[in-house]
Amino acid sequence: CDGFVDEGCIGNYAWLDTNGNGVQDPAEPGLAGAVFFLRTSESGAVVAIRSSNSSGAYSFSGIPEGEYFISVAPPGGLKATTADVGSDDALDSDFHDATRNSPPFVLAPGGSKLDIDCGFVAIP
Repeated sequence: CDGFVDEGCIGNYAWLDTNGNGVQDPAEPGLAGAVFFLRTSESGAVVAIRSSNSSGAYSFSGIPEGEYFISVAPPGGLKATTADVGSDDALDSDFHDATRNSPPFVLAPGGSKLDIDCGFVAIP
């Protein structure tokens, strides 16, 4: 996730979806403290754990090729916003609130970079 070599890089951004539309709008802040669990698709075993930093960024790097998904533990009082809204996958949330999981994905041989974001809204 160094911006130059994508050696099995997964992650991106956690943000507070202040208007609840499921899309990262320019004024919406990054969110610290979301905990992301990289899991194998086969067994659900945890491969690695990361937390979003003060800017909302998180990443897993050096991950071997394979099939995975990510689960998230939101900070207190929050839940995942609506997933897969709009036509720009780089700006929408990729986690479903009911499962708190991303869709499964394949990390291809030779390294790749996957953008998997999560927006959060207040629990009513």
